[in-house]
Amino acid sequence: MYLDVTSPITKIINLSISQNMFPSMWKSAVVAPILKSGDPHSMSNYRPISILPTVSKIAEKLIAKQIVNHLNTTPYAIHPMQFGFRANYSTETATCFFTENIRALLDRDDPIEDDPIEDDPIEDDPIEDDPIEDDPIEDDPIEDDPISDLQSSAVMQGQLESSSEGPWDAMSPKLWCGDGLMNLQLFGSGVDLVELCRGSSAPVPLGHLPPNCGHTSPTHGGLVYATPYDGCGVAQKGGNYVMQMLWQGTPVVISCPMT
Repeated sequence: MYLDVTSPITKIINLSISQNMFPSMWKSAVVAPILKSGDPHSMSNYRPISILPTVSKIAEKLIAKQIVNHLNTTPYAIHPMQFGFRANYSTETATCFFTENIRALLDRDDPIEDDPIEDDPIEDDPIEDDPIEDDPIEDDPIEDDPISDLQSSAVMQGQLESSSEGPWDAMSPKLWCGDGLMNLQLFGSGVDLVELCRGSSAPVPLGHLPPNCGHTSPTHGGLVYATPYDGCGVAQKGGNYVMQMLWQGTPVVISCPMT
């Protein structure tokens, strides 16, 4: 026979939260030395393990869950470019964002007029005196593409369809999928006119999305929109996660494979 302690524990934790108090008994821990390796007679080979009360650990997890939910669903949300210590984010996602931004800027082929290296070269620079002729980046830019490596693991290209392909393509749209997210990158003045369709609700511009519809982050001359596969406006159709948008009244469909 087991004693149900759910109700009293729930009441105690709720009182702790409502009264802004964390009982001192919950902070007391039993410290046990655990041997890492090596000579068991040497104290430097042990690491301390703190054993906290079970109720304390339950309270901490519940409070942490509420804080994370608050930071992800309110106007004070964590910046969408925060990739560390967040669910559905990883170093692969961060690398993908960074690399795609660089590639999109290179695709635009913007001239750099005030290059400090060209204006004021270093005369005694060993690189200038002995240039490297066989630059691996210049000789073979495709094989060493970090995006290709990412796409072979957790990140892959998505699909974009629009009836106004010419004007739409002028914004250099890029969609990649991975880690439970659809990530859309756009450049140019037209990005302010892109709206997210939300079923029976009115379309909303990507720059004014409610918290449950993903995050939009401005970039140099554009934006990056990221939303989870279960976000608002995302539907499952034909083995894909599908989202419909509007750009100047023209439907735009983006999709990521369900893998």
